[in-house]
Amino acid sequence: MTADARPFGLERTIDGKRTFLFFPGIEADCAAEPIETSDFERSSINKKFAAYIAIAEQGVYRSHFGFPNFFVPIITTTPVRMQSMMRLLERITEGRGSKMFLFKTFPALTSFEKPPKPGGHVLTEPWQRVGFEPFSLTK
Repeated sequence: MTADARPFGLERTIDGKRTFLFFPGIEADCAAEPIETSDFERSSINKKFAAYIAIAEQGVYRSHFGFPNFFVPIITTTPVRMQSMMRLLERITEGRGSKMFLFKTFPALTSFEKPPKPGGHVLTEPWQRVGFEPFSLTK
């Protein structure tokens, strides 16, 4: 499994306590892959979810990297596509959702939608999750 960016970690201090978050990279989705496909050879969001779920269930992030946790940030170009991904995740987890998948949108460079002004919103605004409250990287 290869993400669209290199693995990274964040250190944060909350109420005087240091905590660490591990990310295998960022999945930067530009809608080039289908959400699902019947073609086994073709990449899809469904196959990526399955691979990340297997990594989590097998504890590979812990055994290979020694990290205590594992989050998969997924940035896609539209709210509609994000909702489609989230519905798929809800379905494949049989309604349980997942704490590790974090969702956010950012318009494509070719979009008529204006991107947010620079200011760190990707870090400071909560990320959406399926079946759980939004996740804040700063709180």
